[in-house]
Amino acid sequence: NHLEIEAESAAYIVCSRLGIKPNSEAYLSEYLSGPQSDHSPDPHVVCRAAGHVESILGIAPKMYFGES
Repeated sequence: NHLEIEAESAAYIVCSRLGIKPNSEAYLSEYLSGPQSDHSPDPHVVCRAAGHVESILGIAPKMYFGES
């Protein structure tokens, strides 16, 4: 399901930015290299979802780059 892949991709971005090593890599790699990968995740949708999750969590992008 492409929605699941986009959601997992967004979770991967959020976790990675927080320094958390998610298990998403193997899952996404397996899905995207398999025969079921008829739909690639939309990067705009994935980044927008990640940004929304970060907003809900109160995580500002400036936190990643050491800005105050």
